[in-house]
Amino acid sequence: MSGWKSKRGKVRVLIADDSELARVVLHRLLSSDPEIEVIGMATRGDEVADMVERLAPDIVTMDLRMPGLDGLAATAEIMKRCPTPVIIVTSSGMVGRKDDVFASFKYGVVDVIQKPDAVGSSPAALTLIEKVKILSRVRVSGDVWSPGLRSKSLRPLVKPVWRDTRAIGVGASTGGPRALHRVLTGLPADLPMPVFVVQHMSEGFVPGFAEWLGVDLALDLRIAQDGDRPRPGQVLLAPGGANMLVDERFIVRLNKERPETGILPSVDVLFLSLARTYGADALGVVLTGIGKDGAQGMAAMKAAGSVNLVQDERSCVVFGMPNAAVAVGAVDEVLSLDLIAARLLTLTGYEPKAEADRSAESEPGMEPSGS
Repeated sequence: MSGWKSKRGKVRVLIADDSELARVVLHRLLSSDPEIEVIGMATRGDEVADMVERLAPDIVTMDLRMPGLDGLAATAEIMKRCPTPVIIVTSSGMVGRKDDVFASFKYGVVDVIQKPDAVGSSPAALTLIEKVKILSRVRVSGDVWSPGLRSKSLRPLVKPVWRDTRAIGVGASTGGPRALHRVLTGLPADLPMPVFVVQHMSEGFVPGFAEWLGVDLALDLRIAQDGDRPRPGQVLLAPGGANMLVDERFIVRLNKERPETGILPSVDVLFLSLARTYGADALGVVLTGIGKDGAQGMAAMKAAGSVNLVQDERSCVVFGMPNAAVAVGAVDEVLSLDLIAARLLTLTGYEPKAEADRSAESEPGMEPSGS
């Protein structure tokens, strides 16, 4: 059993939350959409997996704190017994608990969003409805979700080694935290250029996400501030609710101008600025995500001479953003998630300092005098 849904039927949702008020709000909200049916509500974490086995929902909305088992343990049990997509829907009071919120991605959760306050057309409410419908189609397994097994090159790269790279831009949305963790942990501390990252995320989640992500990175990760000067070996993460771009003086600027996609922060805004400032000396990467943000900006980067990579469909939670970039002809290579970091290092011509030093010492005329 793994998130089955009839193409003609409604999305079948199981709500797991120990708060009666939260269950009422979520039930009314989700049931207000004609394409969604709430088939059950669990009040304890230790009953969720049993209900998933019995009711076969397409997707589960899971609270983090529940009696019996917490949301993480309940998710792990679901993945072991009856793999089904799980969205963590958490209250604003849990946003700062990064150890719980972001650890959930290691348990098989496909997304984490903030709990809507009430039924209506608020951004949080509309986001939950959209994600329930889209993520109900995600195929998950006991290994979280099946990774891509092969990489695909759309065309041979003009330069097999891109030695003049001065910046890397990365965009991600749904499923992005796990994907970003995989890519960024594969990059070394002495990477000779900055990495700019836009992850679609509610503003309140960003500080906890940055702290959680930064623990395992060799690179120096920080949330970008207006006026920052990018440094080699640094990851600058766009703050929630604001665009991040690089101006003509290579200084980071933030603004809240809503782009065509309506999403803040915007991958397009970042990539368009990289195309203008770094031109052919930038690399672009689009990871898993809903929608088409990043496609327009990646096309501009491609026109400026950059090399662009996207995550392949098999390793994406949602292939929307990478597929949109492919559709506009902006992509050089489509790669499985596990190959992206290594490919970036190849394209930048990166060599570890120790190896570079040994190479220099072995060149003629480089031996110590008197030897």
